[in-house]
Amino acid sequence: MFKNATEFAGDTFLRNMGISKYPSQTGDSGAAIVHHGEDVATLIGVHRGTICIFSAASEGYPLVDTRHYFPWCGILPSVNNYKIFSAWENVEEELNLVRPG
Repeated sequence: MFKNATEFAGDTFLRNMGISKYPSQTGDSGAAIVHHGEDVATLIGVHRGTICIFSAASEGYPLVDTRHYFPWCGILPSVNNYKIFSAWENVEEELNLVRPG
């Protein structure tokens, strides 16, 4: 849903994150996010968790705060909440992974 989002995690800002809606539950952090389309499975990123406040300024959303819509946001990782993940391209770059071929 959003690319290049910024998460406000206490005193830390996590930049270049992806935001979407997909089912997850407690303990899913670090799990691969895979998109299945036709006969192809594509690795999208790595799940971080549920998010309530973020910025996607590059896409026209300087601040998104869902706490007034979902007062349980951050407590119950339901499908209604936004999910945040590290895009696979960022993981590759950070870990200096080389694609075969």
